[in-house]
Parts: sequence; structure tokens; C-alpha cells
Amino acid sequence: IMASNLPGFENYPICHKLKEKFGLPTFIDNDANVAGLAEAILGAGKDYKTNYFITCSTGVGGAFVVDKKLVSGGRGHAGEIGNMILVPGGYKQGALNPGAVEGEISGTALTRKGKEAKGDLVKHAGDVFKLAAEGDEACQKIAEEFIDGFSTLLANVAHTVDPHCFVLGGGVFKSKAYFWDELEKRFNSKIHVGMRNHIPLLFKEIDDCGAIGAAMLPMSQLDCVLLFYFNFVFDIIHEKEDDYEKKSRFRIKWRC
Repeated sequence: IMASNLPGFENYPICHKLKEKFGLPTFIDNDANVAGLAEAILGAGKDYKTNYFITCSTGVGGAFVVDKKLVSGGRGHAGEIGNMILVPGGYKQGALNPGAVEGEISGTALTRKGKEAKGDLVKHAGDVFKLAAEGDEACQKIAEEFIDGFSTLLANVAHTVDPHCFVLGGGVFKSKAYFWDELEKRFNSKIHVGMRNHIPLLFKEIDDCGAIGAAMLPMSQLDCVLLFYFNFVFDIIHEKEDDYEKKSRFRIKWRC
């Protein structure tokens, strides 16, 4: 695992250890990825073949879901858009690149910039948009930087994987009334003509999508194993019971 906020756990083989302990298939993923999975299966992206989920809150995370399965990449870091460079030579947040997305347009970044401009008037990112809506020029500048930066992020991702839709969520989007329309307009202005107005920006639908997606992760990865298991159970039942009973028990096992 990568755990920059948990010293000593970097590269710890947690999945292997859990699998060894319990003798069961084990999977791990981050909160953004499993939230994206839930939205792709049950939420805003359920009617689309490919989804790109982005959460913008304390940090910025992304998840690419194809045919209801996460695309994790060769080392499990696919979708780690928070470390993509947005402003070359910009602010360095923690272990991330200078000018990374997370250091420039996350909720944490907005709060930092807001406090630098307005002091104690800003306690969280929502205050920046509230003050901007009230006409505060400093906060309007910060909000403009967010809209421009986030629309650039969307355009970069769109040109890389061309998803059927984006699903957006996270604490910053509690203030979406201030910037959503302009964000959508700016995004479409930055992508190829043939892509414009064909990649909808959707707001997430599931309140606790992280927890629900975590429960779905093994199911999404184990369908082949489950089919093998159910076929195996069916074969055993076939030898011991008549037709009606074996079919009934197979249906019950499948639903479980």
C-alpha cells in the first residue's frame, strides 16, 4: 500500500497478510476508487459504459470504471489525478509534485488560499465561494482559479480516456451552485469539437458511496470465481438431489 499519512506502512503487503490469515480472496483500494465504483454500478453513472469519478474535498482523487470494473493499472495507481501537475512550479503539498492538482484546487488548497486572503473569515472551502458570491474580489479570484484549474483537469482526463461521463463529488461540490454551469462551459471549451457536449458532468447520487463501493469491490472482481463456485455447488447438488430440489438450492446459493 501507499500510505503517506501512515508512516511505516509504505509497501506493507496488507492484502497478502489478510488473505493468509483468513484464507479468502482479499482486495484493497482507496476511498475515491470504491466511491467511483459504487456510482458506476448504482449511482449517477449506472447507465454509462465508462465512468470517470472525481472527488474534490480534503484531497482530489479519481477513478476510471469500465463495464462496472475499476481500472487500477499496473501498480494500482491509475486515476491518481491529485498528483498530476496543474501549475508548473506551483505550491508543494506534502509528498506531492509542486503545483499538483491537490495542492492547487482541492478543498484544502481553497481553504489555504482563502485564509491567506481573508484570514479568519474563511474556515473551509465553502466560505470562499460564499464570499465570492457576495462580491469579494479576492475570493472571486480564488474561485476563478478553481474553475479554470478544474476544467483543465477534466479536459486532460477527457483527452486521455474519453469517458462516457464524469461523475463529480466531494465536499467542494456542496458549493456547486456557484460554479457548476461555468465549469461545464469551460470544460467543453477546452476539448475537441467532436467531444463537446457529449461527455456529461453528473453529480454523485449515493450519500455513502465509499462504504457501498468497498462492499462491491470483491463482487466486481470475483465474478469469474463466483461462477466457478456456483457451478461447483450445482455439480455436487446434482449428484444428491432430484431435479426440483437441486434447481431450488442452486437459485438460493446464487442469490446469497
